[in-house]
Amino acid sequence: MVEDKQKLEWPTSCEPRDARIFCSCDGLVLILILAVNLNTERGVNISIEFLSLKSGSWRRIGYPTYIQRVRGFRDCGMDNLAFLHGAFHWLGKSPSVYYTTVSLNISNEVYGEVPLLKRMYDVCPLYFFVDHGVSVLREMLCFYSTYNDVPEGIKGTLKLWVMKNYDVRESWTNFIKIQDTNLFHSARPIYMFADCEVLLHCKRVGYFSSKFMTSRGPFDLCPECDTTKRGIVYAESFISLSYS
Repeated sequence: MVEDKQKLEWPTSCEPRDARIFCSCDGLVLILILAVNLNTERGVNISIEFLSLKSGSWRRIGYPTYIQRVRGFRDCGMDNLAFLHGAFHWLGKSPSVYYTTVSLNISNEVYGEVPLLKRMYDVCPLYFFVDHGVSVLREMLCFYSTYNDVPEGIKGTLKLWVMKNYDVRESWTNFIKIQDTNLFHSARPIYMFADCEVLLHCKRVGYFSSKFMTSRGPFDLCPECDTTKRGIVYAESFISLSYS
């Protein structure tokens, strides 16, 4: 059974249109909210806030002033947050126009950076509809980039990098490179199997449908349909669920 525990109050000047809960830890919940101004019908810029389940109150923290937000085909900056070592990670851009990984430790609410290599994101201007971001595979921070090569038509290219040693810039390694028409606009890594095969979530501009595939071919367990699907990975729990 599901029971409502708390009603969240919103400013009267805006209305929430969409919300997504990413994770909770130590009584804190991270929620992404799409808010629209009721007068202009446009999006509203809202600072990052924490909701404490213990006190039931919001706590606001400022976004780093030296980091620019990144926009892309699917809001590649903060659309999918990567949680690793007690911190959330997402893609940002420094004042010198270099991409970087922003981290936010949810225990002490401190921002940090995990640097990228320039060759990981420095692509030719002919490439367009670039989608890139960060994820976590097997307790390793990953950076992915999907782009279209205009001279070669509509074939998309995916490059996946893994950081073997966390926060060590030189440990970034190019793990996978795939070229496929299904990767035309976006392909995001979801899960890595025991044999290092990677599950990918693919999407194209102008299509509501999405599909799953692996780094080695089709993924038949989840067939393509005319709706947008999202994949969520659940780890097995060691907690007994038996009831008395």
